[in-house]
Amino acid sequence: RALEEDIKTNSKITITRGENSWVDKIYTLMDKVDEFIPTPERDTDKSFLMAIEDVFSITGRGTVATGRVERGSVKVGETIELVGFGNTRTTTVTGLEMFQKTLDESVAGDNVGVLLRGVQKTDIERGMVIAKPGTITP
Repeated sequence: RALEEDIKTNSKITITRGENSWVDKIYTLMDKVDEFIPTPERDTDKSFLMAIEDVFSITGRGTVATGRVERGSVKVGETIELVGFGNTRTTTVTGLEMFQKTLDESVAGDNVGVLLRGVQKTDIERGMVIAKPGTITP
């Protein structure tokens, strides 16, 4: 039992600056990485565009198209167009999710799932795009 208490006492690792020298070295390294690698600029000033990478259905919710937002932004409730393979279809964004977190808005650079109103899985294919209405032609 004494050994168990000794392990518990000695295995607590401090992860704040100034309390553990090796943790401080990791923070210093990460500060240097942040200085060396700039945060990329997100192309949010242009109209919304997202290439569809995958499509799936959620029972009771609808059809979700996933992909990376290339430019612009989209909000829940906005009207968008599905464009590709000679077809264009208008629909509404009813939900946005990124890494199991619900969003109100998605911006350029986000990998996101877009829940679409009244769209069947068979209506969408990888390679199509979701765009602001009137900005892309098939």
